[in-house]
Amino acid sequence: MMLAKTGGGKVIFLLIIFILFFPSVESIGLGGMKLSPIMYVPGNSIVNHYYIIDTSMPVAITVGGSFGNYVNVTPAINNEFDFIINFPEKPIPSGTYSLSLNVAEVAAEGDNTINSLTSVSKQFIVEVYSMDKLIIASLSAPSVNENGTIHFAVDLQSITYSDIDSVGAKIIISNLNNVTLAEVNTNRISLPALGHETITASFNTTGLRPAEYFARAYIDYDGKQKRSDASFRIGNMDLILLNYTKYLEQGFSTFQVKVFNNWGNPLRNVYAKFTLNDDILRSLLQTPSINLEPWQEGILEGIVKVDIPAGEHKGIIQLVYEGEQKEEPIQFTVKEVIPVAVEKVKDDLELIKKNMIIQVMTVVMILLIILIIFLFKMTYNKYNQIKNE
Repeated sequence: MMLAKTGGGKVIFLLIIFILFFPSVESIGLGGMKLSPIMYVPGNSIVNHYYIIDTSMPVAITVGGSFGNYVNVTPAINNEFDFIINFPEKPIPSGTYSLSLNVAEVAAEGDNTINSLTSVSKQFIVEVYSMDKLIIASLSAPSVNENGTIHFAVDLQSITYSDIDSVGAKIIISNLNNVTLAEVNTNRISLPALGHETITASFNTTGLRPAEYFARAYIDYDGKQKRSDASFRIGNMDLILLNYTKYLEQGFSTFQVKVFNNWGNPLRNVYAKFTLNDDILRSLLQTPSINLEPWQEGILEGIVKVDIPAGEHKGIIQLVYEGEQKEEPIQFTVKEVIPVAVEKVKDDLELIKKNMIIQVMTVVMILLIILIIFLFKMTYNKYNQIKNE
């Protein structure tokens, strides 16, 4: 009664009518191979096959965008058609062009029923390069073990419609203080228009200590230059401490140690020991062991019982790996746990209880609406059956 007085009954009634009589709508779909981004090649043609799904109605297919003049579509037969791009032979201004494909349902001739017509669109970009010589270059420098040989590679991608007669690179190796240590030259090659090639150079690291290094490639091609950078490591069998948990709460806390395998071979049976080092040594934790792949970071963790006073403390992390071990001095802070007030707990419980009641009432209302809709439909169908008889 209260619901009807507040207008809620009218809302539910209108909702029922809407659900019963509003036509269901299925959105039209379009399937086909991924096409964008499209690279313009003079005189080339691209054919992509599409199929239309979730519709039995007639459709209209349209093409738009700044590159639409170079596109044709075949008539849709059995809800399938071809999307054809014919690139012109003559060069066109370089840049990024747009292209769109739209498929829309249309009402059949003489169809006076009320239906919701849907459509689907696909957007493409067309990259048009220049006749001016231009490349994309990327230097890769893999990490190696101490006294190993690095095989540098410069990946080259032509983004021009002109052939490049000669391309090569000089690679300079330096430390992190930007002190030049050595330089090597790659082989030289020719690069065809829109082609993809790789040039290489090798460098023996004998005499360089384990550390992180920097490489810069100066690429020259037909009077032009490009630059690409990369970093690499010279490693040895070592486990490096990267980070650790610096704040612990009294009671039980999770303690984590982040480590790094500093060489190009796996490290097996890696674990850490956490020791308190205030006045006397006191072991707090030994983590479970893990395995690390070459140059891989990992997390060593465990639950530690913190029964020491709040404040700053000193400790030792002992890293164990492949039968080797090393110690790292650390500092950490223990925070005192402040008990939660009883009244706050009661308030939280009351809030949870109220939320549960609201959720239950919402579910009941939804079930009642569904039941009303079901009964209304049964009555409506029975009325139509009697009327037809």
